[in-house]
Amino acid sequence: MEGASERELKLKTPQKTGGVTKNEEELLEQLRNIINERMGKILDEAREKKKRILTLLDFARGYALGYVTEDDYNAFLVKVLNELEEFKRLWLMKFPTKKDKEQLELMITYVSKTKLPLTIKTKDKGPIVLKHEEALIKMTEYINSAVSILDDLIEKRGGDPAVTPPLEIKLSNEVRKLREKVKKLEARLEELSTI
Repeated sequence: MEGASERELKLKTPQKTGGVTKNEEELLEQLRNIINERMGKILDEAREKKKRILTLLDFARGYALGYVTEDDYNAFLVKVLNELEEFKRLWLMKFPTKKDKEQLELMITYVSKTKLPLTIKTKDKGPIVLKHEEALIKMTEYINSAVSILDDLIEKRGGDPAVTPPLEIKLSNEVRKLREKVKKLEARLEELSTI
């Protein structure tokens, strides 16, 4: 009877192998597999984050049209920023370079600049809060800058940014139109500041 319970005790007790128990070894192996799998798919993650950033643009358009409140936009923005921080950690585990870290931080900075209400500084009148449509122009500029950084990182690591040519042309045209609007807006603000 004692022999049977002794055997059971030995089976239940983790076996030590060089200071690490078998259970710990199994757990470490599982963790390595999960981390390697996620890091192996980091370019796919980058493309997913690009889609997520572009979703912010949809929210920004909704805000400009009056369908999305400042609070709703900012709440969604916080979720996206948290996801981008997690993505940054994963990316830097796979590609631990100073340049990549700087680029990812810049990308996150651009996205965080879309927080509402959006203000711009003027020389004479101090900060001015942008109206819905003007805010959309500035937000689009920031989001496009963030997406551009992500595209560069993906391409640099041998991936395809996964934007179809027609969409790329459409985005380029939209950016060009928005830049023209921004120039007009800046000229208008200069005029206002001289009055």
